[in-house]
Amino acid sequence: MTRFVLSGLLAVVLPGTVAQANEVTLSFGAAFVSEYISDGIRYSDGVAFQPYAEVGFGGAYAGAYTTNVDADLTGADRETGLSVGYRGEAGSFSYDVSVNYYMYDEAFDDFPVEDYAETIANGTFAVSESLYLTGEISIAPEFDQTGLSARADYYTSVEGLSLDATFGRVDANYGSWNYWSAGAAYSIQDTVSLSLAYHDWNVDEDETGLLNSDGLFVAAFSVDFSLR
Repeated sequence: MTRFVLSGLLAVVLPGTVAQANEVTLSFGAAFVSEYISDGIRYSDGVAFQPYAEVGFGGAYAGAYTTNVDADLTGADRETGLSVGYRGEAGSFSYDVSVNYYMYDEAFDDFPVEDYAETIANGTFAVSESLYLTGEISIAPEFDQTGLSARADYYTSVEGLSLDATFGRVDANYGSWNYWSAGAAYSIQDTVSLSLAYHDWNVDEDETGLLNSDGLFVAAFSVDFSLR
């Protein structure tokens, strides 16, 4: 019941970044995160290594990633995701629609983890050259799960420094909760970035069986490349 979120260049697709028609692109990279958090839930007890690769043609793309997860929290040792989707833009608005499939390497015979599919759609509006607002909806039929989130990204006057905040809600057959985060990211150069974010949520551990916490700071180091 989770999904990987790229912490580098592909985390938010901003207007003006969609590949031109008939142009083949290859994006790849990796992130080290101090904790793996998705939709407000912690899935690693310590550092997670998250490599990914994506190939695109015009607005269409296909990608894959993998990440370690904590067996005691998830029942699995590793999560791998495959995705196909399409990105486009119209003026100050950009959008991304994808179908994703998540697979898990089970750690315990008596604690099976289900592979599942999820559809994700988001749209980003450029309020100004510095401020971008993104709304997203995700649907995972396997768990009767719907996720909604809103995110703001602000690019400061300090070169390479940006601020972000997210609020979201998840409703599923195993529970419902809100989550939120606020953080900052700094691009050391075009391919290397650092980030630090505070995450919190109101998960009812007794209701969902998921790990609850009073909040957590997450640091990330990511390297991202794009070839055209």
